[in-house]
Amino acid sequence: MTSVEKRPLKVFLCHAHSDKEAVFALYDRLTKDGVDVWLDNKSLLPGQEWEYEIRKAVRESDVVVVCLSKQFNQAGFRQKEVRLALDTAMEQPEGEIFIIPARLEECDTLESLRKWHWVDLFEPDGYDYLLRALHKRADKIGVVFQNKIGWLPRIQSRQKDKTVAGKKSQAVQKAAVSQAPKLTVPPNSNEPTSPKKWRNEYTNSSMTPLQKGYDKTYPNCTLLKWRGV
Repeated sequence: MTSVEKRPLKVFLCHAHSDKEAVFALYDRLTKDGVDVWLDNKSLLPGQEWEYEIRKAVRESDVVVVCLSKQFNQAGFRQKEVRLALDTAMEQPEGEIFIIPARLEECDTLESLRKWHWVDLFEPDGYDYLLRALHKRADKIGVVFQNKIGWLPRIQSRQKDKTVAGKKSQAVQKAAVSQAPKLTVPPNSNEPTSPKKWRNEYTNSSMTPLQKGYDKTYPNCTLLKWRGV
């Protein structure tokens, strides 16, 4: 039996167009953290009926983040979005996190939103505070913060690069050993029994300058260990 993959948390961002720069930054940050964010400038397609799509997105969202500012408090369709979110919130069980007022700056909170505790995103820990609420909501309804599939190839690529680099390093070492000059035992019937003494005598009398260089280049060679180094 295969397990069903959980969907990501859906968040609707309600904002004033004059705050789009700050809201775009919030959108990018939430998206990178694995949230499925709905933002009109990013989610609406050409030819779609924007008012219908916005109403649909609000009803399908798990959380509605109302980005408050001095400009937001002006009348307009954004106020309709808030009313739609309030109607949807009435359908949620009591005590559920659904509407999160998020202040982008020091400003008054809408009267209709004052029953919910807000978060100040302009504070240093404001975003982390928002994430805590979103994680609690996700755990409650059984959804997740989804890792981005786009990151995986980069991770796999780094692992592949390490493997290739390791194989190349091994190949270089094998080639160096195979190309190194081979040492021959000197034809001496009275070979000393002491490995260290044999090494000193052999080094001084029989090794060519190239072989002596090999001796210095490969100090950890098993041959040198056998000699008693």
